[in-house]
Amino acid sequence: MPDPLAANPQSIKASYDYIVVGAGAAGSVVAGELSKAGVEVLVIESGPADTAPTISNPSVWFYNMQSALNYALPIKPTPQINNRGLALALGHVVGGGSSINAMVWTRGMERDYDAWAELGQTLGLEGCPSDFQGAGGLGRRSQRVARCRWANAYRTSAQSPSNRTRRRRGGRTNGFSYS
Repeated sequence: MPDPLAANPQSIKASYDYIVVGAGAAGSVVAGELSKAGVEVLVIESGPADTAPTISNPSVWFYNMQSALNYALPIKPTPQINNRGLALALGHVVGGGSSINAMVWTRGMERDYDAWAELGQTLGLEGCPSDFQGAGGLGRRSQRVARCRWANAYRTSAQSPSNRTRRRRGGRTNGFSYS
């Protein structure tokens, strides 16, 4: 199937005010802001449109790591990471790394919201719109996506006597979870 964002050679102009190389998150924002200013902008991206099912379905995001959508930039072993080498995930797709990485979120701590309220900066957690409190209000979660074996392996490897597997409201920040 042809890439829906591929340039039509007849639509390429002889000159542009700006050329942005890379349609990742930053390149896309820069191009968008320049366009708002009324200048001619050409965006060049070597990767395809972000239409892959592994991008639109967060439960299978890990397939992006071993695909043509990831440059997987090799990082040499260094003492700072125990002399290990890594493959840095770099998105080779419109949207860049933001398209191939999974979404990670955590709910803010109640005491932080309350401290901001004391400073007059917010209404506190109770005064936040329900969007900030989670589906159904405080302490409730939205429906989970299907769990996969990689997510279960992550959870198993993170379990130890010092880690909690459920995050509770209140002052504790240690522990982990996934949805």
